[in-house]
Formats: sequence, C-alpha cells, structure tokens
Amino acid sequence: NLSELELEHTNVISLDVLGELQGLKCLRLIENNSVKDFSPVSSLTGLTELYIDKLTSQPDPDLSSLGSLEELEISGFMSVSSLSGLTGIRKLSIHECCVDGIKALSTLSGVERLTFYSVWNSDYKIKNMNFLDGMTSLKVADFYGNLDGSGWIGYQYQLEVYGDVSKVFSHPGLEELYLHNGIMEIDFSRIQENPTLRVLGMDNMELHENFYVEGYAGIYNVWYDDVKLKEHMDFLQKFPNLEELHLA
Repeated sequence: NLSELELEHTNVISLDVLGELQGLKCLRLIENNSVKDFSPVSSLTGLTELYIDKLTSQPDPDLSSLGSLEELEISGFMSVSSLSGLTGIRKLSIHECCVDGIKALSTLSGVERLTFYSVWNSDYKIKNMNFLDGMTSLKVADFYGNLDGSGWIGYQYQLEVYGDVSKVFSHPGLEELYLHNGIMEIDFSRIQENPTLRVLGMDNMELHENFYVEGYAGIYNVWYDDVKLKEHMDFLQKFPNLEELHLA
C-alpha cells in the first residue's frame, strides 16, 4: 500500500521492484547514478507526482503512459517528446535537459505553472518559445528557477533563447513572468497588451538581436547585436494591472 517513495543519492542499480508498487502516487528519484534502466517508471500509471533527477548519460524513461500525472519535474533528460499528450499536468519543471522534441510541450494544455531553465537542444540553443502557444492554462512562467534563493550559488539559473521571445509577455491569462538572468531577444514592437500580468521579473537580463549561430563538431560561435532595455521602457504600458516589477 506504499503511496510515496523517494530514492536519493543511492547505489541502486535496478528499479525493477517499482513494477510491484502499483499503488504509488508520488515518486522521487534523485541522483541515483548507478541506475542503468529507468523504464520501470513507465509502468506506474497511477502516479500523480514524479520527480526524476538523473545524469544525461542515463537513458530517458518513456513517460507517455503516465496519464494521471499532475506534477512533473525532470532533470537530465535528452528529449521531452514522451511528454506529448499528458494534459493532466498542472505543474511542470524542466531543467538541465536537452529539449529535443520540444513541440510535445505544446500539447500540455493543462499546465498552470511552468519552470523552464538551463535547457538546450541538438542545435545548441533553442530559438523560440512557440511551444507556449499550446499551454492555454498557463498562469506562472518561471524561466529563472531560483525564485526563493535557495539554489546553489555557483549554478547559472537562466534561460538562453537565440531568438525573439516577445510573445511570452502577451500570453493570454499569464499572471506572473520571471526572466531573471535571461539571454534572449525581445522585439518590443510585437508585445501586445496583457491585462492579466501582475508580476514581471527581469533582473540582470542580457538582451540581444540579430542572432547568428555557427557550429561544427560541437563547437559553436554566436554573433549578435546588443540591445539596451532602458531604451524600451515604454513597453511596460502594455501591462495596465502590473503590481510587482523587478528590473535590477
């Protein structure tokens, strides 16, 4: 009748025993670096909460069968394609991941809170945030990942997007947006009025435009033109009900 299980920093090699724990509702697997196969997780179709923090060299489990999930946090995945269609997820966190198959995230219409940072893809860095269009229930978008300040001080909490993210500001129904430390382009002329946005965090941002990326054999060079946020402050008029603003 076990409903909750956490394995953290163990020397466990096999997770086969999970197949016998069909009553699990919450599972947390954190830095179990000797595990060779995470596939037993796929059989736990009753899970409502799942946290997997693994090495990128460890194989990704297929999460497509976990239709009861309401909260999901993953780290160390090399693709997010198996998340497609998991519309029951309300709270989603993705970090330290390769997000190949990112279009799958556009099917997650139930997500209300998204945490998304320290990600990349096979082409080096993501170039847009179009997957957000399908997250029609989204209220909080955190692209920083350390809002409570409890994270490891030596880690770079940020999102890098080598393209325009202006549509994020105008996402229908969005109430809170955190972009602290972000490296990206914002085409301020494309931002539409958003009366629901109440909180906006843009501390220590690095803004650019005209990104050009060239890479070979895993080595990349990036060119861009700098943009100064202080020259575009009138964009804040697009948020008539803004209550909290961070622009350090």
